[in-house]
Amino acid sequence: EDGLVFPFNINAEVEALKANFEDAIREFGDHIKSHIEGRGLTTVQKIMEFVEKVDVKRLTLILHSELEEEKQRLEE
Repeated sequence: EDGLVFPFNINAEVEALKANFEDAIREFGDHIKSHIEGRGLTTVQKIMEFVEKVDVKRLTLILHSELEEEKQRLEE
């Protein structure tokens, strides 16, 4: 039987396997995408809400101590 195997037979089998794998991987990717769709945006929104709530001092070009002093002066 091995004497009647030609390279084009092998190529055809390899191409068929590649097509099957490609389809399976595409379906798997679509399945994963459908499960995580919208999660990224929801997470970003939650992070932004959290940051707004905690009033975190951020790296800026001004000194935060100056801001604190200004707040204290305004409160008095």
